[in-house]
Amino acid sequence: MYCIWLTFDSSDLSENIFKLAQKYNGPVFQPHCTLLGKTDVPLPRIKSAVIDLMSNYKPIDVHPVRISYSDNLWRSLYIELYEKKTLTKLHKVISDLLSINYYKSFLPHISLMYNTISVREKKKLCGEIKLKSAYKISSIKIIDCSEKVEEWSTVFELKI
Repeated sequence: MYCIWLTFDSSDLSENIFKLAQKYNGPVFQPHCTLLGKTDVPLPRIKSAVIDLMSNYKPIDVHPVRISYSDNLWRSLYIELYEKKTLTKLHKVISDLLSINYYKSFLPHISLMYNTISVREKKKLCGEIKLKSAYKISSIKIIDCSEKVEEWSTVFELKI
């Protein structure tokens, strides 16, 4: 199984993810915005689609709207992004290139934590975490996400 991520060179995002993982005994992962969730499309086809996709796009910055939370493990604590329209278009294009259905409810975001904690604690964290005004997307990666979060690995990277 593979995922496609837009990634950031951001020490503050990495630091926030690390501190939250340590405090709440959760996994550490690279800061990213998932462009496409788990798919079993063969890796060579995904690589080709990613190269095609990025040949038509320039680097973009994303801007946080706010920190939010949900009951969904993959969005237990996350940063909502202002560029929903642009990122949703990228999601749709990569889905079309791979001939798979795109998610109509696609929600571009940067996860800060994969863990289950109380709503009260999540609300508290939303007010404590400081964000930059923008984050630059540095690369697009294909991640082997067939194992546990701690074992996810990059199998292809294209710098933007």
